[in-house]
Amino acid sequence: MASSEENSAKDASSVLSDMQNTASAAKAGRPWFRKKRFFLPILAIVLIIIFAACSSRGQSTTQSGLSSGTASVAADTPAPATPSFKTQKVTGSGDYVVKFEVDSPAIVTFSCPNCSGNTVLETDGAESLLVNEIGGYSGQHLINTGDGSITTKFSITADAKWTLTIADISAVRSVSGPVTGKGDSVVNLTSSFDTAAVKNVGEGNFAVYGYGAGSQDLVINEIGSYKGVVNLVGPGVVEITSSGAWSITPQ
Repeated sequence: MASSEENSAKDASSVLSDMQNTASAAKAGRPWFRKKRFFLPILAIVLIIIFAACSSRGQSTTQSGLSSGTASVAADTPAPATPSFKTQKVTGSGDYVVKFEVDSPAIVTFSCPNCSGNTVLETDGAESLLVNEIGGYSGQHLINTGDGSITTKFSITADAKWTLTIADISAVRSVSGPVTGKGDSVVNLTSSFDTAAVKNVGEGNFAVYGYGAGSQDLVINEIGSYKGVVNLVGPGVVEITSSGAWSITPQ
């Protein structure tokens, strides 16, 4: 009933540090220490140098791991060059459950243009209810935005043909400067800014979430059309909920 295809593209690196055990040498060396005490200062200096080198290597490894491995949508961390999983695209018709485990930030795109009844997309993750509309729908959403978040199921309620795409955060649309769009969307604003002029033309709920400087902020939450200047930090990933056309101009 449903078919899936994988398109490829979070690059993760891990470094192991080796340590050597010298306890046996110390035991066997007791008579040697007594006979050749003049070697002890030299041996101590060599051991200190080796210990300092190993400590330095361990510190640089830890810092590298922290900078390259994140489990949250932190906009001050660049999207990984290599996705942590291959893009999943599933098509079908009617109610269905897609089982796919995602333990990193991801973008979910759902489309059912010919739906006429209640159209719903739910997950078993933290961002549970992604779509709940009457009639046709097309839009994007973020999932697994918090540390340690995981999603394993996507439950679809529909009365027509639909398409569900689950992609790594690296697939987010990146824009430098003003950006426009329509409907629910996710965009990565790559320039540096701390305020933005925002406009929306629509009748339903209009919300803007900003993921910048390692934080998640609900910047706007209004009903209907909106126009104003708000505190929005960039570069950062922005998630927009809208029933109409919107624009964001970093300042």
